[in-house]
Amino acid sequence: MNWGFDTPPAEKVKSVFYNGGRDPDYYYISDYDEEAVQQLEQLHIWNKVGDNSDGIHALINGYKEQIQQLYQGHVRYGKLFNKYPVEFNQDSLYFTRKQEDGSYIVAVLNVDQRRLYTLEIFF
Repeated sequence: MNWGFDTPPAEKVKSVFYNGGRDPDYYYISDYDEEAVQQLEQLHIWNKVGDNSDGIHALINGYKEQIQQLYQGHVRYGKLFNKYPVEFNQDSLYFTRKQEDGSYIVAVLNVDQRRLYTLEIFF
């Protein structure tokens, strides 16, 4: 699904998990060089985390809970979220969008780490 923005090529992409099929869901961690991070920052989609860290934690925890409900009995998801947490600070940027069918994305750009965390789920 196109969420209305394109990202530059990443230097490295870690697929924490990808459940393919007709309605895929996945969690990627992408590392970028300084120039690519600047390109990402210039996209007009971002909100600054600022004092909203509780709201960002709520978005991420909602995603985690939904994945764990979809794949009950698969303890690996809890372990993966613990092993690869979404790291952000007040200067980080985030984007979220939800479709009518319930599909949604949560993207967090940690500028200091030059890392983009992308969590998507499709219905």
